[in-house]
Amino acid sequence: MKKILVINPGSTSTKVALYESGKAGDVKEIASQSLSHSPEELDRFTSTAAQEDFRAETVTRFLKENNVKELDCCAGRGAPVKALEAGSYSINETMLEELRTEKYSNHPSNLGALIAHSVSEEFGCPALICDPVSVDQFEPFARYSGLPGMNRRSRLHALNIRAMARHFAVSQGKSMDELNLVVAHLGGGISIVPMKKGRMIDTNDANDGGPFSPQRAGTLPSTLLVKLCFSGEYASAAQLNNILTQKSGLLAYLGSDDGREIEKRIAGGDKEAEEIYHAMTYQIGKEIGSAAAALKGEVDAVILTGGLAYAPLCTKWITEYVEWIAPVVVQAGEHELNALAEAGSRFIFGEEELKEY
Repeated sequence: MKKILVINPGSTSTKVALYESGKAGDVKEIASQSLSHSPEELDRFTSTAAQEDFRAETVTRFLKENNVKELDCCAGRGAPVKALEAGSYSINETMLEELRTEKYSNHPSNLGALIAHSVSEEFGCPALICDPVSVDQFEPFARYSGLPGMNRRSRLHALNIRAMARHFAVSQGKSMDELNLVVAHLGGGISIVPMKKGRMIDTNDANDGGPFSPQRAGTLPSTLLVKLCFSGEYASAAQLNNILTQKSGLLAYLGSDDGREIEKRIAGGDKEAEEIYHAMTYQIGKEIGSAAAALKGEVDAVILTGGLAYAPLCTKWITEYVEWIAPVVVQAGEHELNALAEAGSRFIFGEEELKEY
């Protein structure tokens, strides 16, 4: 059995899991842990990338505690990097330098490849990333915004979206490139993607548009947004961006970004929560309809995934809006760790070659 370590860093924790695999794409988790990091520990560092050695040491301790002597592959969560074709990429010096200098983003996921590389050096095994958020398979029409010089960008939950599309295709006895799908990743941010024969040809940018989500504002009236920017209410662009991407949506309206908690409030008779929550599912349904239009209505299934897909009222209301398009399949949860392990397995057993970054 081959052993695969996967790493998914967050702002205050590092999720790590060990998998075994006996054939391509077939993986079994044998140990996992969410390694928490206190504010006092992290405040010592001047940037996210500067946490590389500290976080790598915590992962090494996890391996020692689980008596891991050898690894066949190490896979880290891919960060927002340059635009890339979908797939798995070997971690090379160019990628490491761009992540350490935060060329494209200052995000906890920058640490995914950095830690994977550190561990791979220690164990003498290959290291990779798979389907980072900057995967770009847009068709030309999708890039136009309406304002020259401001192109729409491909930023999406590519890892989980492609994994769920792949799993659905297998369940149908097919491959992704035989199907047209609309996949909606419903988390703190929302990505809704038309997949044309396996390619993610468009998406709302989860930070810039689409439906409002548990934490994000989604598409806003542009003239009112410009007015807000010049109102003096916010001291900087960074401050307003923080509001729009982390403190808006359900959190701003209802003081909670937990779908299941809000559904309990609705069941208890909270009419305001019901209206706002239903408004979010209405916007999600509209965006799914837009994605179906990008596929000219030729849709084999609509897949609802992500953490919010665990909330039954949310998926029920979305389904009522979109079931006329195609069968709706719920694959709840965020499956990034498992998806990374599957990518490592496909590489180890020769089903998928690593691309060069």
